[in-house]
Amino acid sequence: TNISDIGSVENMDSLKSFSFESTNVAKLNAIAYLKNIENLRMSGTRIVNLNDLAGFEKVKVLQFNNTVVSSLKGVEKMKLLERISFSGTAVTDLSILKNLKNLKVVHFDSTKVASLESIEGLELNTVYCDNSGITEKMANDYMQKHKDCLVIYNSGVLLQWWDEMPNEWKIEFAKILKTDKPDKLALHRLGLITELDISGNKEITSLAPIGNLIHLKKINLAKTKVNNIATLSELIELVEINCSYTGVTDLMPLSKLSNLEKLNFSGTAISQMPLTNCNKLEIIKADSTDIKSLISIANLKHLKIVYADYTKLDEDAVQSFKKRKPETLVIYQTVELKKWWSLLDDNWKKIFKGEIIFEGKPSREQLGQITAIKVLDLKNNSGITSLKPLEKLIDLEELKFSDTDVMDLTSLKGLKKLTSLKCSRNPIRSLQPLSELTKMEALDCSNTQIDNLEYIQNLTNLKVLKVSGTKIKNLKYLEKLHKLKHLEFSSTDVRWLKPIMDLNNMKTIKCYNTKIIKMFMDKYKEARPNVDVIF
Repeated sequence: TNISDIGSVENMDSLKSFSFESTNVAKLNAIAYLKNIENLRMSGTRIVNLNDLAGFEKVKVLQFNNTVVSSLKGVEKMKLLERISFSGTAVTDLSILKNLKNLKVVHFDSTKVASLESIEGLELNTVYCDNSGITEKMANDYMQKHKDCLVIYNSGVLLQWWDEMPNEWKIEFAKILKTDKPDKLALHRLGLITELDISGNKEITSLAPIGNLIHLKKINLAKTKVNNIATLSELIELVEINCSYTGVTDLMPLSKLSNLEKLNFSGTAISQMPLTNCNKLEIIKADSTDIKSLISIANLKHLKIVYADYTKLDEDAVQSFKKRKPETLVIYQTVELKKWWSLLDDNWKKIFKGEIIFEGKPSREQLGQITAIKVLDLKNNSGITSLKPLEKLIDLEELKFSDTDVMDLTSLKGLKKLTSLKCSRNPIRSLQPLSELTKMEALDCSNTQIDNLEYIQNLTNLKVLKVSGTKIKNLKYLEKLHKLKHLEFSSTDVRWLKPIMDLNNMKTIKCYNTKIIKMFMDKYKEARPNVDVIF
């Protein structure tokens, strides 16, 4: 209107809301004493500064858009201020707002404000800064630090993005926004979403429209018709991706997603995993794929489990990986393990349930954990007659069993990682199955039925050997066991010490109740004064 004088309200002390927008008012002195005003709107007027508002301490809403005001001086005492709008003004500095702790909304579209640093300490809900000096990086950095604040910038681009978006994506996003005609505020809120689930949507063939969703942390595109995930390469905050049962054949776009923790590409034709830089990866699901090697992910230090059933992985490939990543569980032979479990007797099932706590039938993860057991103590289980169930425990390193009915060690033949075996007080007749277990460092087969040591002559890493109470008659075949430190052969028919005379690392020998005469023992002690001999 043509109103230029608002002096008629100067005595309205109780006035709380006053609007004189789009008028010719140029001075505010007439309202300088209206201290109870809470809502003041004066956009499109001729005011040039806010100095006369210096004593207004109860104002909650202040608007002066499209004026020539160039400074916010005058609002610094408005401690109750919640919303301020000065779009289309000459204001460039926000620093006067920094102590207004109740401020929630700041609106300065079409200004030359070029920094949000002054309002870093405020708990704002929304900042409107279209066509200002605020860049995309500034806005995103601010939102990264202030998770509950929405910075609305570059709305024109967003509106164009929506207008050009394929209809199948508009339908998906409309479900999230609860409207199919979003305004710029809604579109900016869409840009802040952290999770997106489009699984099962057969209409979606491209991920191009989600390039603006830079805050995405989780995306599920399983069972869509997407075959290219290049768009995901720019979404660096992603921690979880599910692209299972899609046409995706290449994971290269994910190679630089350093925040990725979970990845599922099961049911695809993927054969390579170029994920070397995905250092936070913990879980990979690659069931029913063309994967045949895991070496490319062996450097991922946080990797906990790999699912690879129905792939081209074989035992050699898995063991090659586990040499470098022994702590990572690989699930790759579930069908075979389920059959193995079904054939176990109740005694063995009870043993394994004691190691991996579970009830009923084991899950595939639990089956994998059973086969990954490294230490097993069968605790004098008299019900054990065969070690065949252990054939699947290819990671076993230490095994103890005594007082069982086991006569044959053949089932241990493939346990190449075995370093310690205690099989005393069992009716075992031969050590032949151990002949290739060259990592063995400790072997206790005392009180068994063995009668020679021929089959351990190549176990050159042996440090401890206990054969007391067996049928051996000599120490032949021990000549090459130069790492041997502790040897026990009490209650045997051994007569000579010559085979062990040159074993320089020997520390202790226990050999009471043998056929060695004192003279020969004295000669050994004289030659090896540092060996503790119990004779």
